[in-house]
Amino acid sequence: MRSSQGHVTRTLATGSVLILLLATPHGGAQSQNVSQHHPRNEQSIQGKSLPRPAKEVQHEISSVSAPEVRVVYLVPSDVKPRRNFRHSASDAIQSLQDWYGVQVGGKTFKLHKPIVEIVRTTHPAKWFRENQSGDDRTFWFWNNATADGFAITGGTFDDPRFIWVFYIDADPDDDQHVGGSNGVALLPLQDVLGILGRRPESVCRWVGGLGHELGHAFGLDHPANCENGKADRGSPECQSLMFDGYQNYCGTLLTPEHKAQLDQSPFFSPQEIKADRRSCSNVNVGPRESAHP
Repeated sequence: MRSSQGHVTRTLATGSVLILLLATPHGGAQSQNVSQHHPRNEQSIQGKSLPRPAKEVQHEISSVSAPEVRVVYLVPSDVKPRRNFRHSASDAIQSLQDWYGVQVGGKTFKLHKPIVEIVRTTHPAKWFRENQSGDDRTFWFWNNATADGFAITGGTFDDPRFIWVFYIDADPDDDQHVGGSNGVALLPLQDVLGILGRRPESVCRWVGGLGHELGHAFGLDHPANCENGKADRGSPECQSLMFDGYQNYCGTLLTPEHKAQLDQSPFFSPQEIKADRRSCSNVNVGPRESAHP
């Protein structure tokens, strides 16, 4: 999505290491609205970034013994952290850890400790959508949120140490992009509320949305036949996690191609799978009020 120079991309996953897609199903970045079929209103933004060369990333990964997924909750300066978010997000990512493990034959990603980190930013919520961080305002939210997240954590795009998942308690404008690309997933306020059970949809839909964006951060693209309309929308391929299946997380799957891709990922290794964590019905739903954790 975005390079360290501030450019953003939605590069189609073509087998390069950690060269990914921006956002959820259907071609591009996410906007704030949830459509009938997609986690976000994705639009094609291919070629707007200069991702790091795959060979360079691959070389750095080879020197990292245990790369991890790192989940960070970014709290703007004028927002109170939401009580129970750490627990709910931790349950969600652990459920996905086991779900991916079942899909990829016992290999899944490792999680950083603590599983969910809560950090306070120095900017108010509206700054992330209003601060001019490039010529294209539709990327201001993405640019600002990822820049703040990296400044606090020391992270980077295409990080050989971590896949970064940034939840931010702030709203983008309807046409501003969020999603997953180049080793990073960015999820805005509606996803924070969804994981807490404070949206009309089931928590499963929001766990599925996290899993979908995480898939993009791992380098998974949308199934090509579903993207170009050649496959039936009800087919297993199009009901997979990386297309419409995020809406039915507990009943969805990965395509054989995506399983094979993750099986070769340096972020996936044999792990213990806990069956009681696979269902999003086990996600700890938080209270309706906002409060300090």
